Amino acid sequence: MVRALFAFAALVALISAPALARDRVALLIGNGAYEHTGRLRNPTNDVLAMYALLTSPALGFDGRDVEVVENGDRRAMARAIRRFRQRASQADTALLFFSGHGMEIGGQNYLIPTDAELKHPGDADFDAIPLDAAVAAAASASRLSVVIFDACRNNSFPSTARNGSTGFRMVTPDRPGQVIAFSTAPQEIAFDGSAALSPYTQALTEAIAADPSLDVRKLFTSLGAKTARYAGGPQRPFARFGDLPAEDIALIPA
Repeated sequence: MVRALFAFAALVALISAPALARDRVALLIGNGAYEHTGRLRNPTNDVLAMYALLTSPALGFDGRDVEVVENGDRRAMARAIRRFRQRASQADTALLFFSGHGMEIGGQNYLIPTDAELKHPGDADFDAIPLDAAVAAAASASRLSVVIFDACRNNSFPSTARNGSTGFRMVTPDRPGQVIAFSTAPQEIAFDGSAALSPYTQALTEAIAADPSLDVRKLFTSLGAKTARYAGGPQRPFARFGDLPAEDIALIPA
């Protein structure tokens, strides 16, 4: 009886051990193989580059805690974001990265799955993923939540033009510890560039690799010159920071 009680107590301790909580989790979504609009060549390369960087010894994300979705349809994206929300609620740092088509429709920002048809302006809620859902999924991390959207491009669905616009509308963090970063400023587009990675992702991965412990405010405000150079045009990265501590806070604490 005593032995059985001891075994039960050990099992309870194992299940509730802090080691089961993940320090850092990430979701990386790269959509390029669109079925009903122009394909993009960068997104798959972008997410694979981000995965390699995050799981490198310098950053130390556990590969089991970094989910990669390549060419996700709406169902795959929704399920991945739901899983990410659950994992983020048990982590101190959560990072979500999206590369693909994104647009504003009727005053709402959307991430576009590969199977989206968007034949009418009202189809967005059924065909696409609200950007706010991705932001909210990361927001439950206890220390830092970072959402990165390399997605501001021209409206690729002409039938939505009446309620669609170029780029995303402004998004403001509404919780402590949030970073919301875009590859270009509100209502502007991002360029594909001529390299394997998008100009913004190339600049971002280089900056993180150079100093993983760099304060996130310095990190995301330092990308403009390189992004514009890689883009070959006036692309201006944009980020908003929500109630971050006065001291430096980084993806990887120093």
